[in-house]
Amino acid sequence: MNNNIMIKYSFLYKKAEQLYINGNFEYALQLFRQIDDADTNFDVQNYIGCCLLNLGQYWKAKEIFEAISI
Repeated sequence: MNNNIMIKYSFLYKKAEQLYINGNFEYALQLFRQIDDADTNFDVQNYIGCCLLNLGQYWKAKEIFEAISI
């Protein structure tokens, strides 16, 4: 990744993480999905699963958690 993309990634990740901490799971999920489109990794996938879990989307969360546990 080039430096500009890394800065944007870092900014979005911190913003999404703060939204998650504050309980704004829907908006956090949107940002984590944007990040995931650019750079799929365990942490982002885990947050996506946790957001889905907190939003009551248990089957989708289960699919994510199963995929990252391999």
